[in-house]
Amino acid sequence: MVDHTVNIIDSKFDKYFSIEYKLSILIGKDSFFYFIEDMESNALVLKQIQYESETAVSTKEEALKQILMQEKYLQLPYSEVSICYSGAKFTIVPEEVFSKHMLNSYLTQVTRLAKNEEVTWSRLPSQNSTVVYSIDKVILDVAKSYFPGAKHMHIISPLLTHAYEHAKSQPGYQVFVHTGISIMGILLFKGKELQFANTFQYGSDNDYLYHVLSVYEEFKLDGEKIPLMLTGRIQKKSAIYEKVEKYVKHIHIVHSPSYYQYGSAFQNVSFHYYHDLLSMRLCE
Repeated sequence: MVDHTVNIIDSKFDKYFSIEYKLSILIGKDSFFYFIEDMESNALVLKQIQYESETAVSTKEEALKQILMQEKYLQLPYSEVSICYSGAKFTIVPEEVFSKHMLNSYLTQVTRLAKNEEVTWSRLPSQNSTVVYSIDKVILDVAKSYFPGAKHMHIISPLLTHAYEHAKSQPGYQVFVHTGISIMGILLFKGKELQFANTFQYGSDNDYLYHVLSVYEEFKLDGEKIPLMLTGRIQKKSAIYEKVEKYVKHIHIVHSPSYYQYGSAFQNVSFHYYHDLLSMRLCE
């Protein structure tokens, strides 16, 4: 049986109208997430399903298949399905130089590829560019077989697109950090111009702090002035937050995207935990 750590179903959900709903899926390192909304942007279903993060590819493939087979809401037809993959291997290529025939070349310039990885891509309209990324081939094949016609993207796409929407009206620098379990994404904008985007593994609070401060140091950013916008699995009064605030004065936890309507079933949800999943809508 699958193990739900979040399992929210709004009373408005009606399986007979699923063909009018949108399904968003995030295949993370340690969890499988999905979210269902209706045509009026009402949040209907939010689920997080935990699975082992340190597993062989074949084992993770079986874990994914088990989730897809056992989750009854994933058996229904939907008007749109979007699937997002978490991973550290990606690069952003300007549209004017992008070619589908050079995918591997783009990525091997910045990282090493394993034999079981497939290189793919998705458009990033807000930056007039394309995200080229790799994913375990078996995971991609399973996702495509269960959801033919789905839209696929890398996790950097919703994070970057939402950060852009927030940053484009501000003239100065802003740092955005999305926190996962043992992985973090860092973006730096100057106004609407992207200056830096990367993901990092971290094993301790000190590792996390190091990666954040490295961006401030590399770009000569003043921790007393340049704001830090946080999303993901972090909260005030946590050890990580308290370490960071010793060096960065203006820290803001970015709250739920405003384009959804949430009923009473969602009243106790920390929406910034699911910022990546909920921001996938911006990549339509």
